Amino acid sequence: MINKLIKKEMDRFLGRTRYYLNSCGNKGGPNIFGKRLKAELKKSGWIYNSKVFDYNLTFISGKYFPGKVNILRLDNLYFDIENTSGDNNKLNAPIKEAYDKFDKIIFQGEFSRKIFFAYFGAIDKPYRIIYNGVPRYFSPEGKRYKYPFSKTLICSSKWIKPKRLGAIVEGVRKLKTQNVGLVVLGAGAKAESGGNIICLGNIPPHKLPYYLRGADAFVHLSWVDCCPNVVVEALACGLPVLCSHNGGTKELVGDSGIVLELEETYNLQKIALFKPPMPDPKLVAQGMEDLLSWDKPVFRPDFYLDNVARQYIDFMQS
Repeated sequence: MINKLIKKEMDRFLGRTRYYLNSCGNKGGPNIFGKRLKAELKKSGWIYNSKVFDYNLTFISGKYFPGKVNILRLDNLYFDIENTSGDNNKLNAPIKEAYDKFDKIIFQGEFSRKIFFAYFGAIDKPYRIIYNGVPRYFSPEGKRYKYPFSKTLICSSKWIKPKRLGAIVEGVRKLKTQNVGLVVLGAGAKAESGGNIICLGNIPPHKLPYYLRGADAFVHLSWVDCCPNVVVEALACGLPVLCSHNGGTKELVGDSGIVLELEETYNLQKIALFKPPMPDPKLVAQGMEDLLSWDKPVFRPDFYLDNVARQYIDFMQS
């Protein structure tokens, strides 16, 4: 106990900030970003300690620690009207408890803020919108995979129905431009392989830039995504992005790509999430044609983790 107190005082004397980051209970995107952010905070001189800490940064839901600064990072809610992943009320209950209790809130985007305010009510506590970030090796510069096409579109995800891989494939089939290929990264897409479609399966996160840089443009037609890491990764690698106007993806893309109105505007109501509307393939194909003729450089240093981590540190300590 005495040694812990001595270390605590030594950390304070040296200006070190101790924190606890809990994203381990969340698979996929939140966990990947959590590991990246943890590494970046370490570079900034912050000390990770799950026992003795000043700041508790929790993803989605978790334990509140009295006497500490408790920050909750939120992305999305459960709003599937068919309860495909389980009962929405039960799944949202621990998120609502943390939403009400934690001292500060970080939303992944404006769409994230809107959906939480709509379902749980506005909060009278500090909050900030901070988008996800990636390490600086996600860059337009570096080695790249050589695909066997004149032009290459690429997409990446864990391919569940809301991600709408089928809509991307049908759009490619309607393209007028010759020798355009589609590269699909991520699990659950092997059945689409063949012809001008290549499915490479899961790629380790640190190897993604190699495959992204080899393509000409990125396509993400997922329905009502909040802040997809795959889009941040693509933009950081210099790829223009084609996306739907629904959800938070368009916030990330901004003027670095093309936003299509593929269906009615989502108005924050409960929906059959796993039965997404299928866009008109001709509309998707036209968006792809426009994207393949993109001639403006895409440079997004705002998504580099050192910049994102500074925003986290500033908000946590403010």
